[in-house]
Amino acid sequence: LVSDIARGQSAEVSAFESIKSTIGYVQEKFPDYRISYSVLNKDYQDKVLISLQPETMSSLEGTEIDLSFAPLYATSLLARILIVDDVLENGLLDPVVDVFKATAVRSFIKVPLHHSKELKGILCMDSPEPRSWTGNEMASLLRIGKYLEIAIHDAHLIEEVKKQETLLKQTEKSFAKKKSKLEEKNIELNQQTILLEEREERLRQITENIGEVFWLASADLQKMLYVSPKYEELWGRSSEALFENSRDWMEAIHPDDRGAIE
Repeated sequence: LVSDIARGQSAEVSAFESIKSTIGYVQEKFPDYRISYSVLNKDYQDKVLISLQPETMSSLEGTEIDLSFAPLYATSLLARILIVDDVLENGLLDPVVDVFKATAVRSFIKVPLHHSKELKGILCMDSPEPRSWTGNEMASLLRIGKYLEIAIHDAHLIEEVKKQETLLKQTEKSFAKKKSKLEEKNIELNQQTILLEEREERLRQITENIGEVFWLASADLQKMLYVSPKYEELWGRSSEALFENSRDWMEAIHPDDRGAIE
């Protein structure tokens, strides 16, 4: 049965789909029983996710059972395979016997398996009548439970890999978009740089070829920022001295005339 289940599984199915198809195989193998899969969380809330059964039995899918008032049963359920031939004759089940009556469960085999960090899965085969479960039935459900643990683990790994691949693609797409914007910005900056260089070159040609001195100073006139080459020719003083002292040009004026200028 396990070999048949494994052959029928696809490597791309989700954990839930893997569980559902496995439950289907088991129900076909044991058509007289209800086969179900539930998850039990850390607060002992048990919820049936999948339920397949003969027409004479009702589905338990979606049923939620609070096992917090039956901690011994819940902890036993998580620890090992639990085999009950008659729920009415098992003292461990006294706190939840009414639940079993309401869901028409008189006997069952339950196999715990790992589902996730927060949840534990329960694979169950139950009957509306008391019965002595055979060794083949118990061994089959136990082997299927072990198979499902591996299948769920592998499905979760595949899902995580897909998430990481999606995240990587999104990151690559975002990076490509940012790179494209950066390249556009660089082109824009290069164009602006070329324009600025062209303007500076035109200004240089103008200032170097006009017959007057062109200069640029700070707002308070205490620092010379630029002076055209004509300054040295017309004033007979060095540009370096002017940059060191913005009033150096005054030295070229006769002392008697400085008062009128200042």
